[in-house]
Amino acid sequence: MMKLSKIAGSVFLGGICLTYAYGQLPQPNAKSELVGTWTRGYEDYQEFIYHKVERFAFDYLRQNPNSRMIARLCSKNSMAVALVNSYGFAYEFPRYGLLFKTPSDRFYFARSSKCPDKSEQYWFVPATGNIDFDELIPADKVSVKRWITSDYDGPSRRAARQDFEGYRRDFIAEMKKNPESLGFVIRNLKTNDRLYRESLRQIGLDKVEKGRVRVIRKAIYEKYYPEFMTVTIKD
Repeated sequence: MMKLSKIAGSVFLGGICLTYAYGQLPQPNAKSELVGTWTRGYEDYQEFIYHKVERFAFDYLRQNPNSRMIARLCSKNSMAVALVNSYGFAYEFPRYGLLFKTPSDRFYFARSSKCPDKSEQYWFVPATGNIDFDELIPADKVSVKRWITSDYDGPSRRAARQDFEGYRRDFIAEMKKNPESLGFVIRNLKTNDRLYRESLRQIGLDKVEKGRVRVIRKAIYEKYYPEFMTVTIKD
């Protein structure tokens, strides 16, 4: 009887070992994890985002295959306005996934009016997890385009003026091509008022609906020429 008991015990323990080895035992649930918050004056945003996406791709996603990486923008404005106002250019973060061959459907944008205004939070969220938000949109449904003129060490140089006029034409063409897009004319530090007003007048002359174009004021860097952006969010 003792031998049979020992054999039975060995079989039972062996079964546990095999079950554990093949991952059949219940595993602890992963939790949503805030992995970084970017605010103005922080480290270089490109390096910041690169390392967060790298960690998600090579660590968290492998352990939690159905998880998501979410950029949560803290803003009371709409998602489109929050993306344009992003000091850390959060709308660029999904493209870093291409560097690590991460599926595009793993990336999301969220917006919350309840977290510190103008901060940008990056979360790892498992399939069974969640975070608070007012809006949540798959990143592959969001398209942001940006046109910004280099001053070429002197804003009066002909090349800079030609670039600016070309970018303005491209912006207007994009607005007319995609009726669902919202357009933004951005005034940075030292943006020339005459060129700003001239741009709004030209946009009106080209019959872009006034309600689709908004003016954003930023105080991030000095730019003589107005900056243009479009945001398209597909249903």
